[in-house]
Amino acid sequence: MEVEMIAVVGRILKWIGALTVAFILLIVVLAVSIRESLPEKMVLQVDFRDGTTEYIGDHPLALIQKGNRLDIRRQVETILKAAADDRVVGLIGRVGGARMSLAHVQEISDAIRVFRESDKPSVAFAESIGGLAAANASYLLATAFENIKLQPSGSVGLVGLSVEHPFFRGSLDSLGVIPSFGKREAYKTGPNLFTEAGFTEAHREAAEALLSGHFEQLVAGVANGRDVDQLKVRSWIDAAPLSAQAALSEGAVDQLAYLDEVRSAFAGASEPTIVDLADYAQHSSAEGVEVALVHAVGTIVPGKSTYDPVGESNTVGSDTIVEAIRDALDSGAPAIVLRVDSPGGA
Repeated sequence: MEVEMIAVVGRILKWIGALTVAFILLIVVLAVSIRESLPEKMVLQVDFRDGTTEYIGDHPLALIQKGNRLDIRRQVETILKAAADDRVVGLIGRVGGARMSLAHVQEISDAIRVFRESDKPSVAFAESIGGLAAANASYLLATAFENIKLQPSGSVGLVGLSVEHPFFRGSLDSLGVIPSFGKREAYKTGPNLFTEAGFTEAHREAAEALLSGHFEQLVAGVANGRDVDQLKVRSWIDAAPLSAQAALSEGAVDQLAYLDEVRSAFAGASEPTIVDLADYAQHSSAEGVEVALVHAVGTIVPGKSTYDPVGESNTVGSDTIVEAIRDALDSGAPAIVLRVDSPGGA
């Protein structure tokens, strides 16, 4: 009986092994067929309406949640690759009102400008850039494209910047709660949320300096992208949100159009196929010298890095980062790039 059971288990394991091999072969065949299915003439389309992602880790839930999206590094690499690919004849960027960091927008914009230098058309299209809400980053990104086309019912939410900060000291006082925090210097403003009833002089100075720096970069970036002077951009901000017709009259957009018109504008003797940037990226491989890249995304904490699938947030564990850097050193890579996207921490 025992021998028969072992034989049955052996057959089951063989079947599992055979199915696993067959599955792997199927994936390989599909990958090859997909790679060969790229058209000889295509327009790439990249969707920024859901914002940008600094890093998609290898946690299974992170991969599921992000789906077919690319992190910013892959977006930039793929756009640069497409600039030199003769099969790619144009680029469409779909923008909306997603919140994006200024650093992300500037990095992607630089890649789009390189694409434009290849003399291939690039168009930013939006149903609406923020609607009645702020969409400064989305509009700044749109200005990196050669043309901006806006749906006739849309608007441009280039409304400028502001900063808000809640203070709970008054509420705590009414409850008889006395907050106590250790604070190294006046500009370490994290505890002010609980210890102050309003901005301290140092807190206000820091907030205004940050806001002014971002605003100056926003105005300069838009002016450069639209080839207008900065006073013109400031007038747009003062008048925003701009209706579609006002945006067209002011030169904030180039044309009022619908998406099908944007796509058909790329049609020549033979209409190119629209290919998603993420699908194109699957067939692109990096070239040149390989360097080590270590991501530090999230709040910095002692110990191991973690991923929260509910909040889709990371922590940067000191032990994990040290281990990653040591592995990079051991790999013999000629350089190590530590890419940090963090609000700070311990």
